[in-house]
Amino acid sequence: MVTLMKTKYQMPPLPAGLLRRDDLCAKMEEGLSSDDRFMRKLTLVSAPAGYGKTTAVLQWLDTHRSRVAWVSLDEGDNEGRMFWSYFLRAMAEIDDRVGAESGEYLQAVTAQLPGTGGARADGRRFVQRFVNELALSRSPIIVVLDDYHVIEDCTIHDAMATLLTHLPSTVHLVLVTRADPPLRLGRLRGRGEVSEIRGDDLRFDERAAGQLLRRLTGAELPCRDISRLIQHTEGWVAGLKMLALSLQRVSDPSRLIDDMARENRYIFEYLMDEVLGQQPEEVREFLLQTGPLDSFTPSLCRRVTGMSGARDMIMQLYRRNLFINRLDGSGRWHAYHSLFTTILRHQLARDAPEQLSRILCSAAEWYEEQDMIPDAASALLRAEDHVGAARLLDRWGENLWFEGGGATLLRWLDALPDELVQQYQRLSAIYAFLLLANMRTSRVETFLAAAEGEGPDGEREEELPDSPVRLSPREGRGVTRAVRAHMAGFRGDAEGFLRSARGIMRHFQRRSIWRPIAATVAADAAEWEGDVQQSDQMFRLALEDGWAMKNPFFCLMAGNRLGFMKLRDARLGEATDVVRGQLEFAAQAGFADEPRAGGLWTLMGEVKREQNDLRRSEQLIARGLELSREATVGVRSWCDVCHARLLLSLGRLDEMENLLGQIETSAYGLLAWIDRQVTDLRALMALQRGQYSRAENLLRQHLTAAEPIGPWYDTTHLVGARLHLAGGETGKAHALLQSMLEYCLHKGSRRGRMETDMLMGLSLYAEGQVDAAMEHMASALRVAAPEGYVRLFADEGEAMRGVLAEAEKRGIFPDHVVRLQSAIAQDEVRNDVCSGDSDRGADQLSERELEVLQLLARGHSNRQLAEKLFISENTVKWHTSNIYGKLSAANRTEAVRMARERGIVQ
Repeated sequence: MVTLMKTKYQMPPLPAGLLRRDDLCAKMEEGLSSDDRFMRKLTLVSAPAGYGKTTAVLQWLDTHRSRVAWVSLDEGDNEGRMFWSYFLRAMAEIDDRVGAESGEYLQAVTAQLPGTGGARADGRRFVQRFVNELALSRSPIIVVLDDYHVIEDCTIHDAMATLLTHLPSTVHLVLVTRADPPLRLGRLRGRGEVSEIRGDDLRFDERAAGQLLRRLTGAELPCRDISRLIQHTEGWVAGLKMLALSLQRVSDPSRLIDDMARENRYIFEYLMDEVLGQQPEEVREFLLQTGPLDSFTPSLCRRVTGMSGARDMIMQLYRRNLFINRLDGSGRWHAYHSLFTTILRHQLARDAPEQLSRILCSAAEWYEEQDMIPDAASALLRAEDHVGAARLLDRWGENLWFEGGGATLLRWLDALPDELVQQYQRLSAIYAFLLLANMRTSRVETFLAAAEGEGPDGEREEELPDSPVRLSPREGRGVTRAVRAHMAGFRGDAEGFLRSARGIMRHFQRRSIWRPIAATVAADAAEWEGDVQQSDQMFRLALEDGWAMKNPFFCLMAGNRLGFMKLRDARLGEATDVVRGQLEFAAQAGFADEPRAGGLWTLMGEVKREQNDLRRSEQLIARGLELSREATVGVRSWCDVCHARLLLSLGRLDEMENLLGQIETSAYGLLAWIDRQVTDLRALMALQRGQYSRAENLLRQHLTAAEPIGPWYDTTHLVGARLHLAGGETGKAHALLQSMLEYCLHKGSRRGRMETDMLMGLSLYAEGQVDAAMEHMASALRVAAPEGYVRLFADEGEAMRGVLAEAEKRGIFPDHVVRLQSAIAQDEVRNDVCSGDSDRGADQLSERELEVLQLLARGHSNRQLAEKLFISENTVKWHTSNIYGKLSAANRTEAVRMARERGIVQ
């Protein structure tokens, strides 16, 4: 785990001997609280550097009775994981009920893997949980985020805006910043929910400046001199303090002020030369060598300066008022004032530029020893020690990545020369994964090629201590194969996928954090080769690893893939069980509303579509689409394809066409399997519109003799068979179906076999071969009936009527055949029933109610209805009562009569 710096989530001590500014404290308090509630949500303290913003807030809080949570931000916090980790830790310091659940959620959602997105959605959903915890607190809490201007990540700003919108009245937020943040301040102002402290409020007037200079110099300056100082500094607190140091060493302060005015030099430049230049050599050298550090301890200072008396030197700086701040009560961590830091760095660059790299590299060594890896990486990159940074990231990259630092890690790798990264096998593999995750696929192959070789340390890397998140060269090669498998999948290269996937599991030991990823690759490969049992085993292995690692992402990833495999294997019941189990797990872990769960909701929606519960399907798929907008490419694209299939079943072809156009123009519309799915769906849409030539043009290139049947495009032959059947070319349809049947038998594809048998039945029935047609229909229904498949048959429309009538006559799965006939009848009247015309009734009949009504028209009793539909008699009564109400019927006889008059049933 990356170590959190304790001083950053503790309120700094109030400096001793501080000049009181009661007027400023009163302004900050004005209109803020009422009893135990805050009347405003936000106090914005916004002013340039050196205006005493932090000191003013500390003074105010010293008089306030509320509990305070404090976070001192720096550039390393410009990422959601680090920002919210410190935020939660600060809250936990004052109320241990706040942050427990949201902290677990944060740890899980930031354990991101290749292809995961969702940073904005993750932030918003994290805040929802965080707000619920904040609402538990009954006594007022003030939360201070100091130096918020270092935050540039738009996902953090987005989450903070959500937090402010829903902030409980017992919590007040204080942002201390040099620039206004993008947090919809106009809305807050309009509602009177923000109090603003600006530079004009923080500037010292002549009275306050006189008091400050008197305290710092021990002398009483004339009002004229004070007025001129205020004019030159514009009440700038830091400037006044630095000037006071120079005034201490002159006998005629007025002359010094006259010289400044006459020469019109900038105060910053003057102080850089005079204040720093006036220090003893030993002090000056210490300041210059520690200036590059954002914060420091005596131990860190000893490392970069070589001075054994670093602690004593720091105390001397305090005595000299050299703009050093204590960051914690223990006095371990310190930092220079930001403007003084700028002075020191400027002077070092001018006097001894060659020392900067040495200082930063020494600091990086110290940071790494303290497990402060992000600080070490930043220091090495600032030093332009690219080799050192590459070695560090090669050792610790996986830790940073799996703890949620993927975005930062990618930014660091982008800063390194490509040829250097390519020297490291593991680092190249990680970089390839991150590039793939961000759809920068043009560069992936370059780093995969590098990842196939050994790193600069070769096999000696095997000597590293065992760790669940460290890669040996063998695991590195396994990761490389996993990336290549994904890349092959993107291209639609089934052969390449299988070549990379075969034997991939032998590269990973039991506790490897990469093993769940490899297991899903191996599971896909096993399914495509017809070994469904092995596929099931691999997916469940990935689930077990996810549970063992307490990583909900792995569980949801494997659950999605396992459920999809069950769907493809025509096991709707098992797919439902998997999805329900995973959604229950996700709910318990707080992940039911996550982008990663979008695929589960859509998968359940696809099951409901197959079973003809179209209204419920639409609800579930809509939920999946909402969540998946920021999920992985695979999840997003699959959700859209399922949505298109639903629109086809509903007959909403215009909407379907618009959606397919959006898919084609999106980033994932270029993926091979998506391109094929879109083509197939466009062809089906054309057939439903009677546009046979258009459907033929769409399919022509994929129905040549040389075109193979593969795992990504096994549906094209089936769409082609429908095209030939629609055109009366039963011989061509039969030929395609025969080749598809052989493929399904070889691969053990239950779903493909069921659909092929159904279409074979239609083809043979059209040719007059009724007995053979019924054999294939019986084979199809043998799978369809127990699983509840309806849409597969009903979407064939009028062509299916005669086949089903013959099947009913022969007693082939009669109950399910009745259900299929009812679904086809429902399709014919759906638009009328759902139109909302007054003569049709304002309410819509559900799919189940239409099914019940169809059986009522056949004269079935309540008991017979319950048996056929596998529901209780009480449920039947509930459905019939709803039907009577929607049709304005008094009883069963009247309901059937009215339904027949309206064409709802035959």
